[in-house]
Amino acid sequence: MTRRQFDRTQNSIFRRSRRPPKPKNAPASSASDDAYAATISELSAEPPAKRIAQPPPPPERRSSRKGSGASWGLPLLWLTIVGVLGGTGYAAFLLLTLVPPPPNCEQVSPIAADSERLYCANQAASSRQLEDLVAAVALVRNWTEEHPLYRESQRFLEEWSKGILAIASAKMSDGDLQEAIKIAGNVPENSPLYDRAQQQIAAWQSNWDKGAAIYEEALEALKNQNWRLANQKAEELSRLNNEHWRAQRYNELTRFIASEQLARQRLSQARELAEYQTVDRLKEAMDLARQVELKSFARPDAQAEIARWSRALLKIADERLAAKDVEGAIAAANTVPQDSSLSEEAEDFVVFSRAMAMSWKDNLMMLLEAQAIVGEIQPDRPLYERAQAQIQTWQASIQDLLQIQVASAVASVGQPLTFRLADELAQMVAQGRPRRIEAQTKIASWRKEIQSIQDRPFIIRARQIAQTESIESLKAAIAEASRVEIGRPRRIEAQTSIAQWNKKIEVLEDQPILNEARSVANSGNLSQAITIAQRIQPGRVLYTEAQDAIYGWTIQIQVAEDRAILNDASYLASIGQYSEAIRTASRIRWGRPLYDEAQGSIARWTAERNALFAPPPQPAPRSYSEPPASSWSEPEPAPYYPPEPAPEPVPPPPEAPIAPEFETPSDALPPPE
Repeated sequence: MTRRQFDRTQNSIFRRSRRPPKPKNAPASSASDDAYAATISELSAEPPAKRIAQPPPPPERRSSRKGSGASWGLPLLWLTIVGVLGGTGYAAFLLLTLVPPPPNCEQVSPIAADSERLYCANQAASSRQLEDLVAAVALVRNWTEEHPLYRESQRFLEEWSKGILAIASAKMSDGDLQEAIKIAGNVPENSPLYDRAQQQIAAWQSNWDKGAAIYEEALEALKNQNWRLANQKAEELSRLNNEHWRAQRYNELTRFIASEQLARQRLSQARELAEYQTVDRLKEAMDLARQVELKSFARPDAQAEIARWSRALLKIADERLAAKDVEGAIAAANTVPQDSSLSEEAEDFVVFSRAMAMSWKDNLMMLLEAQAIVGEIQPDRPLYERAQAQIQTWQASIQDLLQIQVASAVASVGQPLTFRLADELAQMVAQGRPRRIEAQTKIASWRKEIQSIQDRPFIIRARQIAQTESIESLKAAIAEASRVEIGRPRRIEAQTSIAQWNKKIEVLEDQPILNEARSVANSGNLSQAITIAQRIQPGRVLYTEAQDAIYGWTIQIQVAEDRAILNDASYLASIGQYSEAIRTASRIRWGRPLYDEAQGSIARWTAERNALFAPPPQPAPRSYSEPPASSWSEPEPAPYYPPEPAPEPVPPPPEAPIAPEFETPSDALPPPE
């Protein structure tokens, strides 16, 4: 340090020493204040440089004068000398007994004494500001033991070093290790606290390294979601001999652990919601994942999941657009959040969807407008390539649409020649073009029109032939209509007419047979009528009518046959031969017209037979009770009611006759009335 720099530093110290007093809340060491007060007392008690009074010069010897003046000159001279010496002694006494004024630290001369500099440096250091303490230390840093003020400066240097270490410790508590080491490094080697400062620096560095290692291990455990290990590291951190790690960073770590657990829990819940793969559930999942804090280790996973779910939303939107659900597609795309990596793609998809909806209207102007809208998507946007591909498709579609419209205009004339010309024009829409299917549909329609025109004469001639409605004319009409081949437009119309004419032929062929059968039935020969009607085969038009007639004639035959049997059975029952009557009536089988009537008669005859042979009822047993004391009368006998006869089971058909349950001799029956 040059002399000029040293003087500039000292002047700075002296100017700070005249600062106004510190506020009450400013930190200051009581020991340092005592030291500063002692310094002031000692410096004030130090005697200033002695001022040696110069005696007045000896009076010049004058020649004695004669007369009265010579007698007064010598005493006056000695009186003057005594007065001057007395005043000088008194002034010296005052200078020795009075305290000199303190030096002016605001204006210190570059050549001021070291005592004044030391005093001003101590005054400045009393502010406890780092720059003042460092400046004060710099004053005495290079003083050797030979310096007169060395011992006093060592006492001040110790206090100043304490202040520096206190500031360094405060920085360390705030977590600023480098600044704390830098500040503590201001303690010079000649300070009594130099070794202590170096030990403190080493301890800070050691504790810091240990705390940093534990903290990093805890963060690594959090990355791996090892909550147990992270909490163990937090406990180790709380046991360090360092306020920064033990309190501040420990609290920070515990909060971070809780935050990480909450973030992972939210992300897990979001993944469960996203498994449904619906728009609403995906939106809820992304809203939950976005609550993960930016500084969380789970944030990258959350961002990746949001991007994946955004892609799923765009896939749903694309599927809806393919199904021409424009509103649903736009709603799904708008669900993608703004902070997603796919937000720009979602915005482009909304524009693209609206343009696609316009193109579906199959209007030339709409196609042009849709092309203009999609053309606004810039090259740096995600859907630029898809938009350009769609523009090319629309351009080709516009060309094809114009070609098809020209062909349709030609085909509208409705003649075979114009249909063929329209066919050739539409064939110009090559395979792979956007409107190839539409062109082929038009071509197929026009070809059917040509075939319809070609086959129309066949049907017209066939209908004209069939107008006579004879078997020969109808067969000829069928032959003419059959010229319409399979797969041609009028094939169904021709086949419908052919089916009608076949039915008419069947009616003309079978009606005489049915008329003959009815004529024979009217003559009374029902069996012959049935035989004739059975000649009409199944599947023919009059088959159902013939079967209805056969059924009616069969019923008439069965009624005639079974009525004779039922009359015979009734006669037998009337003469008391119930069992024989029952056996005879049982010959009428199930399903025949008189079956129900026969079964009713059998039940009635069975009841009558059972009532005839039932034993008389036994009299009811008489019950006895004590007669009243006053009077007694014999009770009347109970009335007799014969039991209801049990119905006889229905006998089987005559093929399996059953033996009668009771055989009544003919002579035991009462004579018929």
